[in-house]
Amino acid sequence: MAVLLEFRAQEGRDPDIDHADADADKLKEIAVEVLKSLGIREDWLDLDFTAYVLHFTVLLNWYRASSICGLLYTQ
Repeated sequence: MAVLLEFRAQEGRDPDIDHADADADKLKEIAVEVLKSLGIREDWLDLDFTAYVLHFTVLLNWYRASSICGLLYTQ
C-alpha cells in the first residue's frame, strides 16, 4: 500500500496498464525505496511485484467503475 500511495504522490495518478512499462519501472524504484526505509533488504522483493501491483490497480479501477455503473443503474 505504501508503494501505491507514494506512486500517487509522485505521479499524481494510479499506475495504468497503458503505461505498464514505465509504471512498472517506477513502482519497482519506489518499492526499493520503501523497503530500504523499513530496513528490509532489496533482494526480498519478488521479481513479479510490479505485475501484481499493476493487476491490482486495474482490478481496483474496474471495481470502482462497475460500482458507479451499478449505482447509476439502480437509481
